[in-house]
Amino acid sequence: MNNIEKNKLPLVLFLLCGVLFFSIDTAIADIAIIVHPDNIVDEVDTENLMRLYLGKRSQIAGVEFIPVDQTAYQPIREDFYKKVVNKSLAQAKAYWSRMVFSGKGAPPTSLEGAIEMKEWVSKTPLGVGYIDTREVDDSVKVVLVVK
Repeated sequence: MNNIEKNKLPLVLFLLCGVLFFSIDTAIADIAIIVHPDNIVDEVDTENLMRLYLGKRSQIAGVEFIPVDQTAYQPIREDFYKKVVNKSLAQAKAYWSRMVFSGKGAPPTSLEGAIEMKEWVSKTPLGVGYIDTREVDDSVKVVLVVK
């Protein structure tokens, strides 16, 4: 290695550490399960939420819900499926492929990200979705925080 390459090595290592730090931060963020602010349900559990997102039920506590997802390239979607649905994204995709093929259901609609998710849920009385807890505001109600 010449002197120029040796001088660049600390910078490259610093940048690599920064990328890893922000990747880890995103992966371990808490997930807020959100509903319309006027929804009468104040709390949901992960078991009922999992069944809702797998199309095995449409109600929680006697209230009808319409679940929505974030797009597959949003890191929170992978965390949500691991922590709540107990499936990887590949497993979830395979599950929904079987359900669609057999005519037993269709996956939740996907929205672009936290801003679109909050906007849709805040305008949809039966809507339920998920966002990073750092994105929560008064436009939605949190019914569960998944760590």
